[in-house]
Amino acid sequence: GWFFSTTIFFFGFFSSPHFVLDTLIHLSMSTSAAKKQSSLGSAGIGTRNPNLNLHAVKAGTADAEEDAWRVNIRGDEDLLLEERPSWWWTGKPPVFGECPGVDSDGHIHSLPLPDLASCTRQSVLEYFDNAWTTTEVLFSGLIGEEPFYRPPYHQLRHPMIFYYAHAAVVYINKLRVAGVFKDPINQYYEVLFETGVDEMSWDDLSKNEMEWPSVRECAEYRRTTYNMVKDIILNHEKFDTILEDLEKSPIWALFLAFEHERIHIETSSVLIRELPINLLRRPKNFALNHPSVPDAYSHPPVEGKDFPAYEFIEVEGEKAVLGKPKSFPSFGFDNEYGRKEIEVPSFKAGKFFVTNGAFWGFVNSGGYREKKYWTEAGWGWRVFRNAKWPTFWVPFGPQGLHQYKLRTLFEVVTMPWDWPAEVNVHEAKAFCSWYAEQQEKETGKKVQYRLNTEAEHQLLRDEKNLLDVDLPVEQLGALDPAMNVNGMECVNVRGFNYQLAYSSAAPVTNGMPNKKGFHDVFGNVWHWCSDFFCPFPGFDVHFVYDDFSTPCFGGKHHVILGGSYISTGQLASSFARYQFRPHFFQHAGFRMVEPNESEVEPLTTSRDAPPPYFGSDAVAEVVSADDKRKAEIAAALKEAYGSADEKLPSAHAGPLVSIKEEIANFCSKVASIADEHASKGEERRVMDVGCGVGGLSHALSHSFNQVVGIDAEEDILEVAKDMSEHGTITTDGDLTYTAEKKGDLSFRLADACCLPLDMGKFDCVVLSRILDKVPSPKAALGRFGGVMGLLKTGGVVVVVNSDEYKEEYAPKGAWLDTSKEGPELEGLGSDFSLVHSTSVSSVVDGKDGRKSFEVNTYNVRVYKRA
Repeated sequence: GWFFSTTIFFFGFFSSPHFVLDTLIHLSMSTSAAKKQSSLGSAGIGTRNPNLNLHAVKAGTADAEEDAWRVNIRGDEDLLLEERPSWWWTGKPPVFGECPGVDSDGHIHSLPLPDLASCTRQSVLEYFDNAWTTTEVLFSGLIGEEPFYRPPYHQLRHPMIFYYAHAAVVYINKLRVAGVFKDPINQYYEVLFETGVDEMSWDDLSKNEMEWPSVRECAEYRRTTYNMVKDIILNHEKFDTILEDLEKSPIWALFLAFEHERIHIETSSVLIRELPINLLRRPKNFALNHPSVPDAYSHPPVEGKDFPAYEFIEVEGEKAVLGKPKSFPSFGFDNEYGRKEIEVPSFKAGKFFVTNGAFWGFVNSGGYREKKYWTEAGWGWRVFRNAKWPTFWVPFGPQGLHQYKLRTLFEVVTMPWDWPAEVNVHEAKAFCSWYAEQQEKETGKKVQYRLNTEAEHQLLRDEKNLLDVDLPVEQLGALDPAMNVNGMECVNVRGFNYQLAYSSAAPVTNGMPNKKGFHDVFGNVWHWCSDFFCPFPGFDVHFVYDDFSTPCFGGKHHVILGGSYISTGQLASSFARYQFRPHFFQHAGFRMVEPNESEVEPLTTSRDAPPPYFGSDAVAEVVSADDKRKAEIAAALKEAYGSADEKLPSAHAGPLVSIKEEIANFCSKVASIADEHASKGEERRVMDVGCGVGGLSHALSHSFNQVVGIDAEEDILEVAKDMSEHGTITTDGDLTYTAEKKGDLSFRLADACCLPLDMGKFDCVVLSRILDKVPSPKAALGRFGGVMGLLKTGGVVVVVNSDEYKEEYAPKGAWLDTSKEGPELEGLGSDFSLVHSTSVSSVVDGKDGRKSFEVNTYNVRVYKRA
């Protein structure tokens, strides 16, 4: 569990019965992807993008492999009605003059982000009502119960019922953490609907086959939450001091929950866009598509007629200053704060986003068939998903003609070629490579194109540096457009398509250009950036939401900036910075940059960030084994499966020779402690979190009937699986290790901070040397208690930890206080008690590269759940 690399390996077999580590070979991602695709069997339609075939999924029909989720279909006919009944509206109904943000035509738009220097209880209540009702208007577009419970086709997210209740649950949970509320409303819901999913990779398919509460039950929970939050806004004594206290105020959690709900308005809209079209209807109160949707189809698209020719504007090099002042009078998430200065060399940037028409040229020329344009990871994703065009494009006519319509949230419309192409990072990078090739053919000049960086995006703006502005706090809010315009006026006043002015993108030249000539620096669609998500210097976690940003630091999530048409409130703020994995689809596009000819590597915010926050393309795209990684795996195998003599030769053991058997058998020692304290029974289950190459998992299988090993690194997990299957592994140093399993042993790819709740209950959970290596120890521990906890009543959690937390893994604000007795109780909760403490030692190879060794001692604490 202490391996943090994005490298992926193919573990091959030769004639030898042994698994040979030395046969690690360069992985063509297409090979890996094909293997995993075949392992899905006949999943077929279940993992197929419904936009590929509008008639693929009929409401009420069952796919053989997906029947399990249909247990949730209860026959509520009210959800089939074109207009939702009165019970659906748990706050303000979307009526002009009654619900804030509803225009005279009955369409709801966003209100501005509150200015904490001037907001009143009434204006904050209106802001809350606006988001709350927007959520319910959006979800009213789901016809019947099926779209609430049908898992998304890619199976990387929860079904829509989760997100319908999730925002309400977060209001309660975060206000409880802040001390505003003392007791839960419904503890079962507040665990079930608390944590979303950050998928491990594009091929990590998970199921959502469980029984969820009914839509009406969730609506009643929402109603109770609404009334409690409304009371806090109108009556809590700390409300009036929010400006002077800001993030130290318990009311900060209230504003956090406001913006969290708005995040899920946007992300839910993407999931709705991925649902079968015949399970949806446009809600009459939702914002309309932009009126530029063409009446007639144009094919093939013509540059200069159907979409503008791409233009570049020269940007002078200068210092970019990134970050948000702590004193700024608006809510911000933790990753916005701090200060980062980057000296940016001159560059050229696209005047506008790359359009659908321009991207069609890439598709039509066979760009999705040519591996040379794609990064290794991008090609692996493309092959696995069999992508041939952008996910929201809907083909019609003979495939060779490349005729497409566009899927919006609730309709399929005639393709607007001058709207931005909404793609993922892999597709954007492939287009840049292809476009550079086309330009070289035309001009004879070799040129490079890439995505803009965070610092470059900062230099495209009219207001480049908001950290050093010397203004009274009452005047600062005027600098952030999101705090000054609502969705009914932002397009005309600022030229920005955001704040839910429309429910679709618009032509890339529709909005007014800024002072530098750039269109859509904010709004329309998000900008994918070259940067990996990382904190700015001075970053600190906020205790109310300590795992909002930190799990995404580590070179796997790309920054997105600028907001989209459906970004509201803080998401539309000049300071907003979010992140998604490169295969993820959001309402996001890209603006090409032609860097300075002298550029060696883009000056990203992640370039010099400390581990594990560091990320670079060189790190993220590695797909072949290297000597260092093989050495790491070999060392892990030796520690997990090696004999005492192999780990600690007597010639080098010195005074430790008499106890070398004890200190060399780390795995069996920990397994013995787990066995001793876990309840006895015929079907004992144990989870090994951070299992690494599986040494402890194998040891646990000797005393538990079922062992589930969990790790976040795929290559390490493959080693564990192969040892389990074959019982032997030989390294490139001709060392052969063996292991015997006795119980049912399996392994699963998962994040320790976001363990899936569908694995059933366990008698014991072991977290061995993992808590001090995760970005949020409390998030990892929080999965075991409560109504939906993974640990049985009477079960035990065994923690093996160095107790030496480091900022390279987690910020100080996320560390557990190891000066306390039972430090893990802070994350486990009140239904746990410390029942045993001891220590164990482990022998590992020395770090100096010679044939030496190190003996490390770890604290062991056993907690029992009442």
